[in-house]
Amino acid sequence: MPRKGRSRRMVFPEGWLLLVNSYLAEKGQRCFTYRGLRTWLFRKQEYRDIEWHTVERSIRKLAEHGYLDRVELESGDLLFCINTNAKKLLRTILESTYGNEVFR
Repeated sequence: MPRKGRSRRMVFPEGWLLLVNSYLAEKGQRCFTYRGLRTWLFRKQEYRDIEWHTVERSIRKLAEHGYLDRVELESGDLLFCINTNAKKLLRTILESTYGNEVFR
């Protein structure tokens, strides 16, 4: 159990990919912006204790490690899109958690 006043730690990259995947699945999207993810996170009770700076840093780290494609829009906003590397890792995570029968 986390100590009072401290946020729980999310495992990289698995925990962060699951978070992003939850957001994208709920929204029915393949890509997201910082603003959209931030709004969604602050509405979810289970993620309220996560520092936004940590989320931003982890999203950038996912892109650096090749799990998200980073696209800069003409407006200057950043768009992050889940790619095949992330989908493969997510499938492995979900199969190990729920078993192969979920994906048949």
